[in-house]
Amino acid sequence: MKRKLLFACLISLFCIIIPKNVNALEAQPRYFTYYFYEYDWTWNYRQAAYYYIVDTSSIWNSAISQAAQNWFHTGYHTNPLYPMTRTYIRTDSPMDFYKDNNLSDGTNGVTNFFIKGGTQVQGPTGAPSRNWLYCKIYIHEDYFQEYYGDNPTKRKLLIIHEMGHVFGLAHQPDNPASVMHNWLNTTTATAVSEIDSLGLVTKLGGV
Repeated sequence: MKRKLLFACLISLFCIIIPKNVNALEAQPRYFTYYFYEYDWTWNYRQAAYYYIVDTSSIWNSAISQAAQNWFHTGYHTNPLYPMTRTYIRTDSPMDFYKDNNLSDGTNGVTNFFIKGGTQVQGPTGAPSRNWLYCKIYIHEDYFQEYYGDNPTKRKLLIIHEMGHVFGLAHQPDNPASVMHNWLNTTTATAVSEIDSLGLVTKLGGV
């Protein structure tokens, strides 16, 4: 259920606050900084992490499934995520997917953050303004189709990126090899990279 849960604080190595609502971690390799949101996802992801598809074209269903499995099994580290599968009960889901062709041009997807009761908790930069329980992910299907056509790799990468925000990973403007790089058209990533996997276990725990 979408209820707030209490967690033990996760220790972040070399953690500093930069700008408001974002944490920075000096991760290996040390020539760039990996960024996290200041606040945390409070869903009990160690027991259940489903996704719910509200309204997207069916062509996205496979990309969502592939992205979920890529985060669960990155191939680099063991993380605490429960195997993510689709649910048909929305209250069981910490991430709901919607089609929204009214997003501004240049925006392929957006993740919004919510607490129990449905109150959105988002600052002016788009980062969460407090701990969040679940997210709504909006996909700008028309814009994506115009620029990327039926490119399955880019489609999966967009979903991986938005899921990363649900977990607490911020944009990585300094590293185009990260799935959390700001721009889909300039990233060189095709799947969760080793540094993204390290970022995930740093934020959520794991080895």
